[in-house]
Amino acid sequence: MFELVHTDLMEPTKTPSFSGLRYAMVLVDDFSRYCWVKFLKEKSEALSKFVDFKDTVEKEFGKKIKCLHSDNGGEFMSNDFFQFCNDHGIQRQMTCPDTPQ
Repeated sequence: MFELVHTDLMEPTKTPSFSGLRYAMVLVDDFSRYCWVKFLKEKSEALSKFVDFKDTVEKEFGKKIKCLHSDNGGEFMSNDFFQFCNDHGIQRQMTCPDTPQ
């Protein structure tokens, strides 16, 4: 598990939740097909939500994420996102924006 994790950000909803959440970040383990959803107010929260997800995986499953597959959306292309993955030994795979993962 967690050899390869796919992620994408769903487009904003027309009406935000009561707490202002508008985006959904979907994360899927390629092997098990387990799926997690993290809700965000802004796309810029993608890195912090991924950090939370990584910490959860390590605590609950005792596994490390080896590769993250995403599109080239700006939320996944920041220097901070790349640096975090590099620092934690997570390889990156990217596809074109608006292409199914």
